[in-house]
Amino acid sequence: MSRLVSEAVPLDNKAPRVHISDTVHVAQAEWRWLLLVISILVLVAFIPILWIAVQDTGDYQFMGIFLNYQDGATYLSKMELGRTGAWLVQFLHTPQVHNGALIQVLYPFLGHLSRLTGIPNVVMLHVARLGATLFMYVALYQLGATIWTRVRARRIFFIITVLGAGFGWVLAAPMGATEFPDLTIPEIFPFYSSMMNVHFPLTIALLALLVSYLIMASRPGAELSPDVNRLMPFASVASLGLALLYPQALVPLGGALTLFVIMAWIQNRRFPARLVRWLLAVGLPALPLMIYYALVVQYNPIMEAWNLQN
Repeated sequence: MSRLVSEAVPLDNKAPRVHISDTVHVAQAEWRWLLLVISILVLVAFIPILWIAVQDTGDYQFMGIFLNYQDGATYLSKMELGRTGAWLVQFLHTPQVHNGALIQVLYPFLGHLSRLTGIPNVVMLHVARLGATLFMYVALYQLGATIWTRVRARRIFFIITVLGAGFGWVLAAPMGATEFPDLTIPEIFPFYSSMMNVHFPLTIALLALLVSYLIMASRPGAELSPDVNRLMPFASVASLGLALLYPQALVPLGGALTLFVIMAWIQNRRFPARLVRWLLAVGLPALPLMIYYALVVQYNPIMEAWNLQN
């Protein structure tokens, strides 16, 4: 435990420099293996939608959403707002008049892209979902490469992280119950999230990258590496992206990072200035948006009701 939170590394001229490339290098053979596995996962996730899309549905029209069509309809409505030029989200499925807000801005952005490219909203949604899914898988493998140096350990980590779940999916049928996290909370399971929407896999990707940066920054000897400090702006961008996509994710992450800094301070009995800079790099970019969200749900009754549903 002392090595995890220690910053007391001798700063003498003989101290070895730590380079990121020495600890997180991913060989070409690993990328080829990852590409093969990702291709299989993507095909499994996307084939059901393609199969339904080419079927004759008679008097029914397939809306392009395979799972959780209620939320899928709201994503398409937000994209339609963007397609008409709006950036503020209003809920089109209620007759109640209300002010718009800058929430889930990803979907209005995709709507703007649909308008500029002429691509239908539903096609743009799945193109973005594909891109987010690929990004998520690469980021998760990068996280594994940050933690382990052995290729076998990285691959095992990746498979378990992507496909792992609890036993809810086994117990659901014999118990006649479906209220298990495995079936109802897709955002905590990467493969499941890849079948749902765009912002779930994007959120997991940014979390994986941000945790990778924090691991590299907190390793013993990291303060001697100029490469690590160059990652700080990327951590800030990832934090801002999380605030836009899924701000709830920053709460446990920020709490854990704050606790880590406090532990380092107590153990070393000196102010951990470098770790505090990392804490600020992660926390400050997201802070204005977090304040904005708090004000929106406090003073906009419709947004407050929507927030309670989530």
